[in-house]
Amino acid sequence: MVLGFITGGNRFDNYGWVGAWKGATNWVWWMSHTPFSVSKETKERMNYMADVHFEVMNKDGYVGPQDAMHKIPSDGFFNLTRAGSPDGTKEIDPDMGRYWLAYPNESSYTQNSNFVNEAKSQGIEAAEKQNGNITLSYDASNIHRRTDWQVYTEGFLKIFTIHNMSVVGICFTASVVFP
Repeated sequence: MVLGFITGGNRFDNYGWVGAWKGATNWVWWMSHTPFSVSKETKERMNYMADVHFEVMNKDGYVGPQDAMHKIPSDGFFNLTRAGSPDGTKEIDPDMGRYWLAYPNESSYTQNSNFVNEAKSQGIEAAEKQNGNITLSYDASNIHRRTDWQVYTEGFLKIFTIHNMSVVGICFTASVVFP
């Protein structure tokens, strides 16, 4: 993934990803390699969201200190890895495999050593976090990463009415994450 200004369905929502991430990717994996598998376009879209997901997480699965109670498991990457490539030519999706292998302390990794070995035997190596800046336009978020630190800012727009006049308020939060 090339870091930069990302548009189109890119809202990073930790609350939604916690449950939906594992549930949706479980479904994709369960139905893969059957007549009921998701379309190539759907798999590509889920992989795109996984790209965004991987880039905003730190090495422990959090976005920032404010999200410490919402750790996002790597199971979703594992499920998408097992579901195969979007075009159906590979049993193991190498892009998702790279993301999954980047979290060796997760239970989906430690409890599946045979699959880890199979992925590595196919030349899949753990992905590295990129230095750079990501702007998520739908979420009013900005993530700036360097080798050993990350800053995450998020804003929101609040429109309220005072004496029949619309007033717009903008609020920002920021956190620094050390991977």
